[in-house]
Amino acid sequence: MLRNIIIFLFLFHSSQFLYSNVMSILEDYIRGDMSSITDDGKKPIKCGTFYNFLIHQHWDQLSPELQLLHLNKARQVIERDSSMLSPKEHFMLHWDEDSISSIHAVPSIDISGNGIPDYIDSAAVIFDYIWEVYFEQLGYDIPPQENGEPVSVYHIYFSNLTNMYGQTWFESEIITGSRVRYSSYIEMENDYTENFYVHGLDALKVTAAHEFHHAIQLGYSDPYSERYFLEMTATFMEDVVFPDINDYYQYLPHFFYIYNNSRFDLFDGEYPYANCLYLHMLRKQYDLNIIHDIWENFKYNDNFISIIDGLMKQDGSS
Repeated sequence: MLRNIIIFLFLFHSSQFLYSNVMSILEDYIRGDMSSITDDGKKPIKCGTFYNFLIHQHWDQLSPELQLLHLNKARQVIERDSSMLSPKEHFMLHWDEDSISSIHAVPSIDISGNGIPDYIDSAAVIFDYIWEVYFEQLGYDIPPQENGEPVSVYHIYFSNLTNMYGQTWFESEIITGSRVRYSSYIEMENDYTENFYVHGLDALKVTAAHEFHHAIQLGYSDPYSERYFLEMTATFMEDVVFPDINDYYQYLPHFFYIYNNSRFDLFDGEYPYANCLYLHMLRKQYDLNIIHDIWENFKYNDNFISIIDGLMKQDGSS
């Protein structure tokens, strides 16, 4: 009896600790303090989408002040003074140009002389290419707009994130039967000149591939409980779309140090980004379609380990 009480108290206090730790992290994130989130307080975090998931899950537990701060932050993201449609008209890009009046201004270099910063011209071409790979080559579902129909023009905003590569923001909840999906928009770093593992257009490319796959994921089903696989897949897809950049290499040393005693579905710091190696293995053992098949099954089964196991068993494995 005493042993059961001790176990109960341990579990209770552990859950309380985890909950208070999550709430503390969310407060830091909303206030823009990443020092408690990054490993060394300086290294940019890969993706802020996870924190938006947590905010969505714990919204009612946030103080009114933090709720207002977050809503203001989301509103400020979409307040940019310039915009353009990408050449293939799949994306609307929004940015600030005046570096004196805005900390979010993108580099002003315009070698082409078309009146648009080259950084934005490049981003537009990059995102159009990613659209072609994900939808025309690989057959993923186009992210939904607010009415649940495939989005015709997806919105990208550029901000001075400094300590983050990028993030995908929730927009509207879309309920179809038992399936919950979300429309979204993406926020990207405005120059990638800070302490990133790769810089400039290389960083922009992998972030665009990563975050736009998150937008696709949000259109399949509510993936909160399986968020580890979201990051595994989004990081893997960086290398599918841009195989010569390999930004994910930065996460491998930590992964090789802890993987032997870690759960496959662990969501802890850099672990899921590095665990994209598992998807590289699946691609080599089968082909790239296996990753798409996993996500197609997620529409009907909300457990990725079960989905992968089912697909492996079709091949006589597990």
